[in-house]
Amino acid sequence: MPTYSATNSSDIIGSQVITGGLAVGQTTEVNTGLTVASGGITLSAGTLLVPNIKTTSISQSLTFTDLSSTPNAPGADLVSIYSKGGYLYYRAGSSGVETLVGVGGVSYQPLDANLTAIAGLSGTSGILKKTAADTWTLDTNTYLTGNQTITLSGDATGSGSTSIAVTLPTTGVSQGTYKSVTVNTKGLVTAGSNPTTLSGYGITDAQPLDADLSAIAGLSGTSGLLKKTAADTWSLDTSTYLTANQTITVSGDVSGSGTTSLNLSLATISGVAGTYTNANITVDSKGRVTAAANGSGGGGGGATYSRGNTGVASVIRNYWA
Repeated sequence: MPTYSATNSSDIIGSQVITGGLAVGQTTEVNTGLTVASGGITLSAGTLLVPNIKTTSISQSLTFTDLSSTPNAPGADLVSIYSKGGYLYYRAGSSGVETLVGVGGVSYQPLDANLTAIAGLSGTSGILKKTAADTWTLDTNTYLTGNQTITLSGDATGSGSTSIAVTLPTTGVSQGTYKSVTVNTKGLVTAGSNPTTLSGYGITDAQPLDADLSAIAGLSGTSGLLKKTAADTWSLDTSTYLTANQTITVSGDVSGSGTTSLNLSLATISGVAGTYTNANITVDSKGRVTAAANGSGGGGGGATYSRGNTGVASVIRNYWA
């Protein structure tokens, strides 16, 4: 078998007919047709480049040595065929995708750890179940194969398979509109009423409706004193009133002056101060002694009458021993 050890990019020039096989140890390029009449081609390393593939004939076998990794893309207008992992692949062009070459009459799949684990499972039935990386088992548990009848109970009832019409239980409250309701921990109304008073609503910080308050609320104006003028009728009194104690001066029969308090003094009546015996007393209409004199003693009681300025009688009783 001829052996070619490439020293440049063109080792076989012109049409060649090779019998007895061709062994390629390095990259070898065939510029024209290549016919291997017998013995096949063995690639132990490198690549056999055959641009004019239509004029190349391999009558027996093409043998490849496995590569440890995917080779680089062959380049424009070229196809690379190689063996890796026991399978034959090809890549075409400058960025060709690695593609598995079909092997006539042989069933196969690319080597894969998951597929290898699955292929090694024993058992005749079950569901594939992955339990770890590249690790599978046959799950023989019984699973549902169709819709099952489901029955609901408790806070809601219903039954069905494909669909379930769910019904909430009644709580004893008639259907209607309520202003005050009682709700349980599950959000269901368990009681309802329509109160008419604040206490019925549980309101303790509001004033009940009152005619006086309504009248006051309806007043217009920005200042003044509230003044009730009739039943449930109010107005704003804008009169000016005292805002503090005023000084008051008293004169006439008494005199004095002050704000918070007044110290009054009666007017002095000249010539009447003193002590009198069996006195003759003159009193004016205001009850003041305006004249007094000592009287003469006598054997019995007596009374002296006189009139003041207004003609009102004043009676003075005298007692003596």
